[in-house]
Amino acid sequence: MILIFNATSVTGIKYLDSITIPMKEYSILIIFNLIGLLFLPLTNDLISLFVIVELQSYSFYLITAFNNESYYSSRAGLTYFLIGGLASIIILFGCASLYSATGLTSFDGLFSLLYHDNFSPNLNVGFSSMILGLIIKIGTAPMHNWLINIYSIVPTYVTAWVSLMGKISILTLIFNLKLKLGVESVVTDIVALTSALSMLIGSIGGLFHFKNKTFCL
Repeated sequence: MILIFNATSVTGIKYLDSITIPMKEYSILIIFNLIGLLFLPLTNDLISLFVIVELQSYSFYLITAFNNESYYSSRAGLTYFLIGGLASIIILFGCASLYSATGLTSFDGLFSLLYHDNFSPNLNVGFSSMILGLIIKIGTAPMHNWLINIYSIVPTYVTAWVSLMGKISILTLIFNLKLKLGVESVVTDIVALTSALSMLIGSIGGLFHFKNKTFCL
């Protein structure tokens, strides 16, 4: 992670110097993004989960569209914002479903209730919606095409930062939830399905891309 941060930061600084964009705003966005990256895997509440996910997401939107003089950066930032906003709505729907079904916001309370309630339909809908929104955020298969289009038109340092840093924290959170919910939950089925599709589509579909960035991702 430290190597990724150093490499993308140095590359980003050189790029920003070449297009005369001030470093102060760029540094603030990186700091906000790192705060989300560090705190998201540690969250233990639905409210803090949504707030931290949005903190990280909005910094990604602005980093993607940082060079607002470029048509491609503006287009990528707007696309990222629209799809990310849709994913946020789905996450919020999942959190609201969990709260309406249980009256709880803490994960500890939800997990203890699950062991006694044996995964009622309302809880399954809530957790499934939340995981689906997080999967859209990180662009795993089968919700990956929109993110590949963004990767292909933004600068390389933005592609490296968004494609790696954006996935680390959310994937860590998803797998923590998967371990706590157990093997019989619908979350396990969703994670298994999207993992299998990502490996299959990533290994075969990449052969039909001719740009280096989309081929590697």
